[in-house]
Amino acid sequence: MRDSSSNITIGRAAAIIISRVRAKIPTATGDIYLFGSRANGTQKSNSDYDICIFLDDAPNMPISSKQPLIEHHLQETLGERFSVFVFVKVSGECKPTNFATQLITNF
Repeated sequence: MRDSSSNITIGRAAAIIISRVRAKIPTATGDIYLFGSRANGTQKSNSDYDICIFLDDAPNMPISSKQPLIEHHLQETLGERFSVFVFVKVSGECKPTNFATQLITNF
C-alpha cells in the first residue's frame, strides 16, 4: 500500500521491522498494523506513521525496550517519522496495556 502524501511504501517499513525482529528472535510470529491518521486517510504533511507490532511470543526478550531503536532505524532508512509500539500476546490477551487490547478488539 502506498501513502499518497509521500513516497514511502508501508510494505517496505513492514519488511524492515520483520527483518529486525527476526534477527533477534528467529522464530517470531505476529502481526503489524498501521493505525492513526495515515491508516484512516486524515494525515497532514507532518504526520508520522503509527505502527503497532503484536508478537505471538518473545521469550526472554525485552521487546518494548527496542521500540526507540526500531523507530530510529525506520526514520534513517526511509526518511519518515515513525511511532512504533511493540506488544507481546500472552495467553490470548495482549499485555502490558489497555491500548493494545483496544487495538486488537477494534481490528
